[in-house]
Amino acid sequence: MNDQPTCSIYNNAFWLLGATTRDARLSIIEKSEERSLHEDPDKCQKAKSDLTNPRARIAAEVSWLPGVSPRMAGKLVSDLASNPLEIASQTGLPELARANLMSSALELAHSDSLTSKTMARFMRELGEVADDIDTDAVLRDINEDRSVAGFPEVRDLGVLEDELEQQKKKYKSALKNALNNMPSALLVETMFLLVNETTGNGEQAAPPLIDDLVDSYEVETQGFLTKEEEKIDKLVEGALTAAPSGARSVDPFLEKVELVVHSWSQVIKPIQVSMKSRGLEHKNSLKIGYTIRNLGLELYNTHNLLPQSQRTTALLLKFFGDMPEFKEQVQTDANTLARFKNEAAKSELEDAERRRLITFKAQVGLVFKDELSISPDGIRWKDKHYDLEAINGIRWGAIKKSVNGIPTGTDYTIAFGDERGSSEVSISKEATYSQFVNCLWRGVGVRLLFEMAKGLKDGRTFSFGDIEVEDVAVKIERHKFLGFAETVRLPISQIKIWSSDGKFIVGASNDSKVYSSASYMHHWNTHVLEHLMRTSLEKGSRGGLSSCFLS
Repeated sequence: MNDQPTCSIYNNAFWLLGATTRDARLSIIEKSEERSLHEDPDKCQKAKSDLTNPRARIAAEVSWLPGVSPRMAGKLVSDLASNPLEIASQTGLPELARANLMSSALELAHSDSLTSKTMARFMRELGEVADDIDTDAVLRDINEDRSVAGFPEVRDLGVLEDELEQQKKKYKSALKNALNNMPSALLVETMFLLVNETTGNGEQAAPPLIDDLVDSYEVETQGFLTKEEEKIDKLVEGALTAAPSGARSVDPFLEKVELVVHSWSQVIKPIQVSMKSRGLEHKNSLKIGYTIRNLGLELYNTHNLLPQSQRTTALLLKFFGDMPEFKEQVQTDANTLARFKNEAAKSELEDAERRRLITFKAQVGLVFKDELSISPDGIRWKDKHYDLEAINGIRWGAIKKSVNGIPTGTDYTIAFGDERGSSEVSISKEATYSQFVNCLWRGVGVRLLFEMAKGLKDGRTFSFGDIEVEDVAVKIERHKFLGFAETVRLPISQIKIWSSDGKFIVGASNDSKVYSSASYMHHWNTHVLEHLMRTSLEKGSRGGLSSCFLS
């Protein structure tokens, strides 16, 4: 035995003394005395004490091969050292016995010389077998052997459960040690294969032993991951600083970001997949993901660097696909950017298509005509000019006319303004009205939407008619049959919205007397508010109205 390789099962008291689970107390004592002539007497004394003490014996029984005949148990353990993975892979054994053999096989096997597929498969099987251990069956097997050996039966199931938990911790240690004996690249590949196979690429729960192993893996890789995340943060800062200088200045930073993310992702991938299988999203991955996403948004929104923005989105889709909610946001970004790219297009700066989409002009007036026009250069109406970026208020609406119930036409109104003043335009043709409104929304409305979202996120309150809007709540009125209405503050989760009689209405979802409204035609930016609230409510945003538009 002195030449015996070391592993958990070879340190078991039954093996140290050459005893079986059915040996009586006297036989154990005799074998201890005989073995102490050739082995360490202290070890033999400790083994004898463990096997003859009914309470201490449980640990030895649980870490041995319960349910396996003494003869077969001895042969399996004896042969384990010569071919550990093959011996431990035998089927037909009770789950605890097989798990104990597999755990010891991992300690004996030279994991650094095995392929990642072989190791991942074996580790997966150990996790599954450990998860299938039946406490009642183990108790029955142990008590059958005790009955033959003349030891009192185990009556306290809790004691057995505690020992089984300790044994599963040993399995985890065996898995960790096997991984730590591998070269780093093989370790990472094995972990990915292990997690991917046990969870079906994150679609199903893994055995608890594998989840515990992933948690330990995360702790032990934290140093590397943190350093890589710091590199990514610095490179993103460099890209943002370089952005005003254009694409050539940004591209080198993006190339480095891609390289570091690739290296970081290889290590963190098993953690992301494991979190997905548990219905969670990895916080540090989300942080890095949003850092890169915000870079992409900034590159496009502020610097009009569309290809570079698409490059960051492609990077996120490639390496952050195991976080479903985040992936959905990124996919939306990608679709939006793809649409922008398709709409853009006939010039080097890709401004021609955007110019077309927000360019329109028409003659307005029944008798004396005035030109109303909108383009990237601004809005012109009569003798006034408004820069698109300076416009801070827009509104529009229509009123249908009739005489004695007979429709006689529709009056359309459009208004826009900046800090200096505003203009209101009356239009009689629906086509003119519709085309101008579409251009106005693209050229001004979308920007105001994001500015409103940012203002809400920064803590500002906006008023629209009788409605006061915060990021997470609204103030609306409770209407009374007699007396003045009172103001009620409701969280976003308790409201509903609708339109009626040319008004946008916000009301309590469970009280028909609580509501307030804003006119589309007469109150500035009501259409912007409606778009923001409708989008947020439809998507069920929990982080406030702004969260759908800003990270």
